[in-house]
Amino acid sequence: MSPLRRTLALIMIPLVIMAMLGVLLLAQGDTANARGSFALGVIAAAVCGASSVYQVKAWNLKK
Repeated sequence: MSPLRRTLALIMIPLVIMAMLGVLLLAQGDTANARGSFALGVIAAAVCGASSVYQVKAWNLKK
């Protein structure tokens, strides 16, 4: 699997899960927790996507 494809998968998995949870909470009328769930999904996606930098073996410490 290419690094770009792996990074996109790492980003999309938590974002989609938390977005679905946010939509379910929004459907129940709980807007505050729906926004919080979506924000947590964005943060988790950013952290998971950034972790792919450490999986590139060709880069040295300066990069």
